[in-house]
Amino acid sequence: MLGAGFVIFVVPQMLDVLGWRGAFVGCAGGALALCLYCLWMAPWPEPTAAPPLRLAHILAHSGLWLLGVVQMATFGLMIVVGTWITTLLRTTLGMPLKAAGLLGSLVLLLGIVTRPLGGWLGHRVRLRPLVGISGT
Repeated sequence: MLGAGFVIFVVPQMLDVLGWRGAFVGCAGGALALCLYCLWMAPWPEPTAAPPLRLAHILAHSGLWLLGVVQMATFGLMIVVGTWITTLLRTTLGMPLKAAGLLGSLVLLLGIVTRPLGGWLGHRVRLRPLVGISGT
């Protein structure tokens, strides 16, 4: 989400200076450079033998299904809201692109900051109430 928030903020700034093609090439170049950096700096994993798992055991685990649903709802919704808020602010309120991009990136920043709070609360609150609260 940090990358999405950063892009929503930076692309309108790049658009004014470089045009849409330059902004696209700049974002693609930055993503490629970051990818190469991560590949270069990543440690080599130690080879280990994992115990065999059956797909049926994984699919029968209710906690994994619950985690998947919560992840899909919270993370997916945050991405959708974070990317569409800029368009909504521009078309509905007539806000300038840079200001709308800044507010859109703040929505994603709020998601980044509050996501670890869910882990902290997960150790202190029962799971069902926590999931119920997070859906509202």
